[in-house]
Amino acid sequence: MAEATWPELFQAQVRRVPDAPALLCGGGAVSYAELNARANRLARFLVSRGARPEGLVAVAMPRSAEMVVALLAVLKAGAGYVPV
Repeated sequence: MAEATWPELFQAQVRRVPDAPALLCGGGAVSYAELNARANRLARFLVSRGARPEGLVAVAMPRSAEMVVALLAVLKAGAGYVPV
């Protein structure tokens, strides 16, 4: 069995249950489809700014839905994140 990356596993979950809540934060919910769309937009931006496989991206954010989007986006860009 081939190993899948975390972003690939997440993408499979998006296909299975796009409208299910993926993230509960601050009394609100973000669906898998919305979280995926937001992370994809940020991942494209990060790639345009130089994020790449085997590169690192510093992330300095408080715990929030936006932090989850940022971490997922970094992984989708192929990079690793360094919490600051």
